[in-house]
Amino acid sequence: MASKILSIELSNTTIRIVQMDYKTTNPRVYYHVVCNTPENSINDGYLINPDAVANAIRTALVSNRIKGTKNVIFTISSTKIVTREQQLPQMKAAQLDSMIQTNLSDYFPIDLDNYQVAYTVLGTIDEGKDAGKLRVSIMAAENNLVESYKQLAASCGLVLVQVDNVANSVYQVLKSENKTQCKMVLKIEENSTSVLVIKNESLLLQRNIGFGFLPAIKEIMHQPAFQAVSEFDARNIAMKRACIRKTLNEATAITDSEDMPEPSEGQAMTNARQAVTDSLEDLVKGIQRVINYYNSTNSSNPLDLCYICGAGGAINGISHLLSNELGLKVSVLRKLENVSYSVLGDNADLYNYVASIGAIYAPVGFFSRAKANKAKNATNYGKLIPYVVILGAVVILALVVKGYFDYDKANKDNQELKATEARYLESERIYNEYASVLELYRGICEGEASTQRASDNIADFLEELEEKMPTNMTISEFSSDDETFTMSVEVLDRNTAIGIIETLRDFDSVVGVSIDSIEEKESKLSDEQLEMLSAQGFTVIDETGEAEDKKNDKVDDEEKDEDKDGEDEEEEVILVIEGDEDADASALSVKLIGNYYLRIDAETGKKYYVRQYVSFKISCVYAPAEKVEIPNNVESASSGEGN
Repeated sequence: MASKILSIELSNTTIRIVQMDYKTTNPRVYYHVVCNTPENSINDGYLINPDAVANAIRTALVSNRIKGTKNVIFTISSTKIVTREQQLPQMKAAQLDSMIQTNLSDYFPIDLDNYQVAYTVLGTIDEGKDAGKLRVSIMAAENNLVESYKQLAASCGLVLVQVDNVANSVYQVLKSENKTQCKMVLKIEENSTSVLVIKNESLLLQRNIGFGFLPAIKEIMHQPAFQAVSEFDARNIAMKRACIRKTLNEATAITDSEDMPEPSEGQAMTNARQAVTDSLEDLVKGIQRVINYYNSTNSSNPLDLCYICGAGGAINGISHLLSNELGLKVSVLRKLENVSYSVLGDNADLYNYVASIGAIYAPVGFFSRAKANKAKNATNYGKLIPYVVILGAVVILALVVKGYFDYDKANKDNQELKATEARYLESERIYNEYASVLELYRGICEGEASTQRASDNIADFLEELEEKMPTNMTISEFSSDDETFTMSVEVLDRNTAIGIIETLRDFDSVVGVSIDSIEEKESKLSDEQLEMLSAQGFTVIDETGEAEDKKNDKVDDEEKDEDKDGEDEEEEVILVIEGDEDADASALSVKLIGNYYLRIDAETGKKYYVRQYVSFKISCVYAPAEKVEIPNNVESASSGEGN
């Protein structure tokens, strides 16, 4: 009979408890309960008020009659847990464990005496020059973070088995679901979202986004149409009513209207639902950026489907919104193939307990460096004892039998070795200098690699923009982060705009292009802009075809007034700019692009000039920067030069 265990996921706002089978292929869930974390008790995984947390756990266990289980696994999420992915040769588990412990200082340039380390194998590389190697995620957490959960277990009257990481818990339970399909998992919480991409039991990508569903809850409280008097009311409304529209923009809708029909409502409710939907735009855009990055680096494994888990799975309509905006079939996770449920519970809100269930499969298990070294040394000493005894007996026998006869030869050899040592002293000095320089070079390479970002390609993009784009455009706004950039462009007409967008799609320096908006605009020219155009020299052509100098455009006001009698519409005269184009002009030059018109106010008779142009905003993803190769150590580099 399988033993039972408590698996508890803790976050800043919620505590999720599951009682289930442990160390079995098909575990059964007996009880599950969620309760609020005491206010200001947990911050980013660290226990601020452990007594309050322990009291909340004990109260939840007693009130839900969960008993008979003393062992517990805690699964946590913290930005202070440092993670590194390494590619290591194929080897047995014991050898892998030994290799990672030996090279910890190479993976983490920190004082490891203050940290506990864990690792998990993410999969095997299938193609490329590194095919066959293992992808291993290695984590380091501060001692006080891990040890605090041991003390928490004791305060609850429980025995701590392991401390797991939330991302690993989700990966372990979902890697066997739909193995052959490439699935994206979104664990949506109040203030953050974890994104995982899994295929064939391998974790292909893991990212954290700093946006959750809390803005939607606050917007429901803010909108009078929903009549929410507290955050508790707002959460219930978000779960039971259609507060979210099926798309941010109707033009992106792909879900059948029968899947989620828009309810009949007044204008106030329509506006309120649109406001709640707009509050989730940052979350949607963040997920889209992760998908664009994944598609640019994993073209051979396109995404097939998407699951939602975490507290966000309870938000009514969020799966339909994401389906439309992401272009994927998104569904809330309500069933696990290899997990069964007791008659005392059901799987209706399974999405809320995915991390708690997954923690029992293969928790990372943090260990301290001091304990690892102690166990390793004890094992090594035990293995060496027989060899030491044998070697001692051989040495004693050799000394007794051959000592006297070999003394003279040993003395001569000693003299010869001293002479050889004197000859190679200079070589040793040179080698030591070489080793120091090579170690400095390795440090520089590590520094360069640590500062690499996809946005390092911005210079390549600007150079390509200046080379390939026409001169009859101007960039009015430009903003960039580590992975993407957004720019606003002004051109003469829509055909020019479409041509520029198609040209951008062929840029080597970008891998994804999306159009945020495109519109025709008209603006009145200021006096400063008129002076700038006047300096270039241009001619005003009236409807009769007669020309007049812009710098001497005085018109008899009385004649103008007579001509304008009885007219209700403004007079429009084409303004033509003459003169040669600047030979140094480029796509990066600042220009006033557009068609210019001279107009006369029908009421006042005053003349003014307007500019008509097309403006569009476009977002692009930088092409990944080329990785910096870092030499492993002095010996491998020196042996490579020798070859």
